[in-house]
Amino acid sequence: MPIVHLRRALAWLGAALTTMVFAGAAPLIVAAAVSSTPNEVGVSGTDSALWRLQDAPPASPFTSLGGFMLAAPAVVSVPDLSGVGPGTPIYIAAGGDQSLWVRSQMQPWQPLAPSAHCIDNPAGVVVQSKPAGSLVFAVGCQGGDHSLWFAEEPISSGTLPSPSLVFHSLGGHMTAGPAVAAIDPLGAATVDDELTFFADGLDGHVWTRTPNSTGWTPMSWSCVGHPAASTVVVLTPPPAFEASLFACQGLNGHLWVAVNLGPPGAWGDIFDAGGRLLDGPGAAADPEGPVVYAEGTDGSVWRWDGNWLALGGQARHGVGATALVLLSNNAAAARASWQVRSH
Repeated sequence: MPIVHLRRALAWLGAALTTMVFAGAAPLIVAAAVSSTPNEVGVSGTDSALWRLQDAPPASPFTSLGGFMLAAPAVVSVPDLSGVGPGTPIYIAAGGDQSLWVRSQMQPWQPLAPSAHCIDNPAGVVVQSKPAGSLVFAVGCQGGDHSLWFAEEPISSGTLPSPSLVFHSLGGHMTAGPAVAAIDPLGAATVDDELTFFADGLDGHVWTRTPNSTGWTPMSWSCVGHPAASTVVVLTPPPAFEASLFACQGLNGHLWVAVNLGPPGAWGDIFDAGGRLLDGPGAAADPEGPVVYAEGTDGSVWRWDGNWLALGGQARHGVGATALVLLSNNAAAARASWQVRSH
């Protein structure tokens, strides 16, 4: 497990105070109302079981889905291709046997990749294939050799990935588990061109690569703990809209955030969003803007969307999250919201 940098707890302004902007946060994103898009949050509780919460009005408490996890889970949205309802969450975790396990809210834990050896949090995402539009599930983790191991297969709504995934090494040397998101999915030629992994390297910088790239590319970002990444795509009405979000625990223990509103290389400057984190965050890019979930120094889960809001619970090893996006969301409204909240 990665070494986390423990920080002294902030002096909160009182139990009745539920939202606050931490001192030193860059005012680059305008606070918005609680998102109407449901976001699914998952953590490893103090009992090492999976605890999950759907962050959408009305508020609900964390509930346990059992299991035994070595690190934070990956929370993945399987879209409803009809566009009638939000995506369905599935949860992926490295178990006590260091192999990957998967479950949904209704289906119990089952082996995902018994032969995979994962020593930290996994990362997962579901994207649409090109040009058929069917769904593809992708998962990656830090192997016992500290390199990135990756697998993908078709998936459909209401099902879990099969237990016969074949993993391949994408090399590198990570100090924590990876993140993955589909970056520039509207411009990428294939699924493997858009699937982008993010990992902390030995030099303290974040490195990225796709399954189709020839190697790892360093970013200027410096992070500790596992990073997080997420992308939202809204297709109608034309022109379609896409936005990507990157988040991590910075070297100062704060949350750091970067937003991409264009092609793969169009990341804006990463900025300090304040707060005090114990490990890596979870990211949920939803149509109303960037949302990040983090484990605070009090062990509870906090949401950041320009302001900080306590969600409660008790987490270990950071947070996993995803936006359960409706495919019928409005592209024009999403574009306007992101443009306001990312400046």
